[in-house]
Amino acid sequence: MDIRSLQYFNQVADSGNITRAARQLHVSQPALSRQIKEMETELGVQLLIRGHNRVQLTQAGQYLYNRGNEIIGLMNHTIQNVSEQDEINGVLEIGAGESIALLPVMTVINQILDQYPETSVNIISGDESLIKQKLDNGALDFGIIMGNDNLIDYQSLAIPDDNIWGVLVNEDDPLAKLKVITSKDLVNRKIIISDQAYHQDKLRQWAGNDLNKLTFSGRFNLINNAKLLVETGNCVALTYKGLVESSKTVFRPLSPILKDHNYLIWNNNHQLSNVGKLFVKKLKKQFQTNITGKF
Repeated sequence: MDIRSLQYFNQVADSGNITRAARQLHVSQPALSRQIKEMETELGVQLLIRGHNRVQLTQAGQYLYNRGNEIIGLMNHTIQNVSEQDEINGVLEIGAGESIALLPVMTVINQILDQYPETSVNIISGDESLIKQKLDNGALDFGIIMGNDNLIDYQSLAIPDDNIWGVLVNEDDPLAKLKVITSKDLVNRKIIISDQAYHQDKLRQWAGNDLNKLTFSGRFNLINNAKLLVETGNCVALTYKGLVESSKTVFRPLSPILKDHNYLIWNNNHQLSNVGKLFVKKLKKQFQTNITGKF
């Protein structure tokens, strides 16, 4: 199976119709149908469920479609970077968690977009494990992660602003009347927390002896969705300061104060494009800090 086969298959999946996809690809419908059949034979699985006017992806087809998008995107990104070695253009592929502390990074990105109109940026939201996975397979140029972590496998740049941990609560919740929230305040409350934070030791250490008295009722990926549950008054959410605004909720910081640092990271083994090098250079100048590793 080659890259063209993946492109053909993904076009069929996007179109939902082989005849329509054939027109878009400028190939004949029988040739495209035969190409998909050959892929199914080669892989030994059914990729499409063929209906009268529409095709649907099987589970195997959905997996191939998702991976194919990554492979095609990586190929296009690589070709663009190779062909534009002497110019500042191309795409910055950045993965990041949610943090108000990323505003200075966005300021630098905006400067690059203004100075170099041929550049663009793709920002993908995700937790640390997803970001590192995509960095390692080349789908991302940079990742922005939160918290203290072993970064020995990556080059990194510390982002000065910290994330402040606290609790998002319904405005009518008794906790909303407090200035700060201690672990004892959360005993017998239903707590939801990000999936990444759930597996970290920092919040567990903060809770101390009260940890076993805390009830974690759920986890979330994006605080904007979790906020809707908090608005019902049934749960409170442990999250960073400044991520959401709502007339029905309030944020109260933890006590003792709990912070996370932010780091820009990139793969030790991947050569940065010109726009990537410029991005790091501008950030280094803005943050006036030392960078680890070389580029």
